[in-house]
Amino acid sequence: MRIKDRFMSYELAKLASKKGFKDYMVDTENIYAYYKKDKRMYGDVGYYDYPTVTLGLFQRWMREEMDVNVFVTNGIKELHYDFEVYDYFDGDDKLIAQSDQAYQSYDEALEAGLFEALNYKR
Repeated sequence: MRIKDRFMSYELAKLASKKGFKDYMVDTENIYAYYKKDKRMYGDVGYYDYPTVTLGLFQRWMREEMDVNVFVTNGIKELHYDFEVYDYFDGDDKLIAQSDQAYQSYDEALEAGLFEALNYKR
């Protein structure tokens, strides 16, 4: 089985950009891409509308720069994934959101949690 990092969806990249995320904010070692308004992803540098990085890298940016952590857990008896979002700004672990549905994959749960985290901040 080959494991591959998934990039942010167009919708998440667009929301992240509106909330202030810029591609220069992370050291991606050339592992990034861009969306244009046609919702297609491009790997070239040039005119673009929304920068995108892998979900894991964006999760880390949210944790380190925005003081919000997204955890993904899986069900023990059933194969599904859930998320929880915590705000660490004031030093407390404040639960600010959690999934209200089961997700089929880790990446789906992570992206949903990142949406919640972005909607919470600013």
